Amino acid sequence: MIYRQAACRLCRCEYRRICQDTRYDSREASDYLNRYKGLDFLAEHYAAEHRLSIRDSVQDLTRVCRNNGGGIV
Repeated sequence: MIYRQAACRLCRCEYRRICQDTRYDSREASDYLNRYKGLDFLAEHYAAEHRLSIRDSVQDLTRVCRNNGGGIV
C-alpha cells in the first residue's frame, strides 16, 4: 500500500509535467504513461526510484516513455 501511494505521487508529478508541456488533460497524461510503459517501469523499479529525487524519477519516467515511442521530451 505504501509503495502504491508513493508511486502515485511520482505519477502525479509526471502527469503535471506532461499537462504543462502539452495540451493533455490528466486522463490523456495517464493514458500516455500507460501506453509508453512508464507505469510498468515504475511498478517494476519502484524500490530504486523512490530513493531518488522527484526530479530524477520524473526524468527516468520521461526517458522510459521516450524509449518506448513516446513523443514528449
